[in-house]
Amino acid sequence: MKAFVRSLFGVIFLLLPGLTCAQSPDPYYQKAGTMVRRNPRGAFASYMKSLELARKNKDWQQYTLTLNRLGFLNSYWAPEETAVIFTNLKEGVTLLKDAKADSSLAVFEYNVADFYDDNTNEIQAPMMHLQRAFALWQSLGVTENRSLADCYHVLGDLYKFKVYDFQAAESNYEKALQIREHIGVTDAKLLMTTYYNLAATNRSQHEYEKALAYGEKALAMTSQIKSREFAELANDMLGNIYRDMNQSAMAKKHYLAAISINKDSGDKGNMAHHYAGLGELAMNDTLYSEALMYLEKAEAIYRRTQADRFMLTYVLQIKCDLLATMNDLTNYRKTFKAMLTELKTLKLMKSRSAAYGYLSIAMFYGKIKRYDSSLYFFQKGLQISAPGFNSLNPADNPSQEMFGVNYADYRLPLEKGIVLKTLFFETRDRKYFDQSLQSLFLAEKLLSLERNTFDMEDSKWKFLESNYGVYEAIISLLYRGAQLYDDPNLVQQAFQYFEQSKVRSLADALTDAELTRHISREDSLLRRHADLKRKLFEAQDNLSQATNQGTAIKSIGELRGEIVKYDREIQNCKDAIEQKYPGYFNVRYGYQTPSLTSVQQFVRDHHRVLLEYFCGSESVYALCILPDKVLFKRLGSADSLRVGASQLLTTFNEHSSLDKASYDRFSQSAHTLYNKLVRPFREQLTNQSTLQIIPDGIISQVPFEVLLTQPATSTRVNYRALSYLIKDFTIGYSYSSSMLGHALIPALRTPSVLAFGFTGGQRWRAPDPQLEEIEGTEMELAVLGNIFKTGKFMEGEDATEVNFKAMAPDFDIIHLAVHGQGDVKKDFAASLYFRKKYDSLEDGVLHAYELYGLKLKARLAVLTSCEAGLGKDFKGEGMLSMASAFTLSGCENILMSLWKVNDQASIGLMDDFYKFLTRGENIDNALRDAKLKYLEAADEITADPIAWAPMVAYGDLEQIFPQKNSRTTWSLVGIAAVLLIALLVFLRRRK
Repeated sequence: MKAFVRSLFGVIFLLLPGLTCAQSPDPYYQKAGTMVRRNPRGAFASYMKSLELARKNKDWQQYTLTLNRLGFLNSYWAPEETAVIFTNLKEGVTLLKDAKADSSLAVFEYNVADFYDDNTNEIQAPMMHLQRAFALWQSLGVTENRSLADCYHVLGDLYKFKVYDFQAAESNYEKALQIREHIGVTDAKLLMTTYYNLAATNRSQHEYEKALAYGEKALAMTSQIKSREFAELANDMLGNIYRDMNQSAMAKKHYLAAISINKDSGDKGNMAHHYAGLGELAMNDTLYSEALMYLEKAEAIYRRTQADRFMLTYVLQIKCDLLATMNDLTNYRKTFKAMLTELKTLKLMKSRSAAYGYLSIAMFYGKIKRYDSSLYFFQKGLQISAPGFNSLNPADNPSQEMFGVNYADYRLPLEKGIVLKTLFFETRDRKYFDQSLQSLFLAEKLLSLERNTFDMEDSKWKFLESNYGVYEAIISLLYRGAQLYDDPNLVQQAFQYFEQSKVRSLADALTDAELTRHISREDSLLRRHADLKRKLFEAQDNLSQATNQGTAIKSIGELRGEIVKYDREIQNCKDAIEQKYPGYFNVRYGYQTPSLTSVQQFVRDHHRVLLEYFCGSESVYALCILPDKVLFKRLGSADSLRVGASQLLTTFNEHSSLDKASYDRFSQSAHTLYNKLVRPFREQLTNQSTLQIIPDGIISQVPFEVLLTQPATSTRVNYRALSYLIKDFTIGYSYSSSMLGHALIPALRTPSVLAFGFTGGQRWRAPDPQLEEIEGTEMELAVLGNIFKTGKFMEGEDATEVNFKAMAPDFDIIHLAVHGQGDVKKDFAASLYFRKKYDSLEDGVLHAYELYGLKLKARLAVLTSCEAGLGKDFKGEGMLSMASAFTLSGCENILMSLWKVNDQASIGLMDDFYKFLTRGENIDNALRDAKLKYLEAADEITADPIAWAPMVAYGDLEQIFPQKNSRTTWSLVGIAAVLLIALLVFLRRRK
């Protein structure tokens, strides 16, 4: 009996631990932590045991901790182990639904999102878990920590690789980087990855200088982590960026550097990627055989190693484009079929890669005139790019909203529209005309939205210029339709796209001005935003000088770093503005072109005829807008116009006015251009007196005043006898119709005047030896002083840049007789020169971008400086000159020079111009009268247009001063009234 009792107690004793307490998971958790590096498989088993025990014990804190640790160490696990972790994470979502809100739970939500991102093609699930993580951190009052930065990083990955919203991706990568930098993260590998991703997203957005800045940072950090693998990837990225910038030598240098490193690492997948990059580079350089060789090398490696099936589909897509260019029909079909097979295998037939594949084959079938097949594949591509759109009928298009943020897919409706346009031209079937128009209109909307996502202004300029063909496609189609159909809406639509193809940045500025009309110009956030934009432009200008001339004070790397710094500050400032003024940046680019009816009302009210031009790559078109009708004409080929304009412009280079050959070249080219640009509308101009010209392209450099209505008849040089167009018409200019009729301020009785002169005499020659005195400037300012007794005249040591910036916003008329420069080949070359020796705060060079945000109130700026109207011409923007910069800053009207000004002629012209202006004449009339007065006094030689024609007037050009005859009229009325009263008194007394 005793033995039985002892045995029973022994059993109870042995079972007691199991009955009284559960087995703790902590020892397994701790043990796993010591094994990760030397025995990953054993560590994984130990972590899984910890997880099992924590779940069994309902120890949710340990359970969450273990899952998070497994997620954090994911790089150590085998693929099958990763799959097990993912299964447990998904199970944990259910088990932890009622868990306490703490930092461990926030990290858990991040890990779930990260695993969904890495192991599935899903978007909504990882987005949902990241939003839960953000909400948890917010509830805990956490604004910065490493895990929060990781959340932003994964959100950036989602937007970049799955949503293809590169702007959102960049924004989230930036937030991750700012947190990591601010909390002092020293993990060079992590920072390098962030820089690499920012380089990639900026490259996708065509923000190439920012992309290079981040790419070079990533490459520099690879030496810190001593990773040749990452150095290889960074070099490949830089090669891609330089390739997209069309800098072939630099691109090849980095690709070859990556290949050299790869010979040591032996990563075949990376090697294939480098070959693919070299293939695209050779294709861009039209080296098609070389391109095919590299692409086939890349394809062979991907097939042999199965290293990256997705990249294989990309290589096959590029190869399809190459074979289409080479007109290799047999191999194109074979390659396209192989690409579709890979996409099906990867279950990516609903991805944008598939959409691009359909775009490729649709364009190919269009090229070989198999239009039905082409349109079928366009519809297939549109179904993918615009979720919710299901039609295979070519007459149907998705709405703009269906594309979501897939603005970059504008090429699908664009190329579809071009195929339909070809069908229309071949068949003249109205249905193809309508279908083509609708497709092209949609493409232009998406393209404009894509442009507006860019942060950098020069990226916007270059993007629009590279895609300008959409406007020519629309306008050429509308022109053909207008010839065939009696439909006034076609001319209205043509006018709309004439307008939308011009000065987009100036239109943005008008919208900005309208939005801020009720916001104080002293608002600190808006002022900071404008200041940061000027600093960003300055950094871009310095970088442009450094790369073009090698004259920068700072290194190219430092300048790119400045660009990134200012851009990041601008993004932060924009966030603050958006919080203070909700919707500000969402509606900022919603500028609407005026209706054709309103423009006709303007020309009726102001007694003008408007001639608006569009210069495409193939043809030149024009609209002649009168109060009661609109003419829409094709004026000829773009090449012939460029040749004619260039011939005329070359005659304005320095030449002897006595030279008969120069005289003949001028007279012939001026009459030829008249026949091209004005004569087609001459019958409509019979009873008109004022022309408002809206030029485009090279026409912007042509002063219409000098065009000759009749050929020269004299056998000797006689500039005075020529039949200049200015003798028949007053001529003014505008950047677009959208910018007419904006003057809200009535004529001013005593406008305030500010004048700056680069004045001289020997006493001023020493300070700026590189800039000569402008002969006659003292006399020019003296003439102004006689007209405007209370004006502010800055000359000599007072003519500084800092004085100009401080004073310019407060004056109604600004007159600048200083040195100027305009370069039609360089991005940021437009500038004015002030006295710099006496300026301790500025460098004496006023660049165009420095005017942005100055908020001028001037009714008129007169820029007698040389070449003030010249700058680099971007299609869609026009000429980015000092004159356009003054307009962008709020100045309503500009007088500017198109070439070097004759100082002596300028004095007399300006004297007469201001005298006519102060009598109440419109600006364009005052300038015309001054020029005609000069011509009347000139002889056969001094009437050379090189002396009197460089100044042209842009704006609505209304009067600034009230008409003086109104004062005379009232005086006469007063005298008559006095005489009448006197007569009545006399008659009464006589009675």
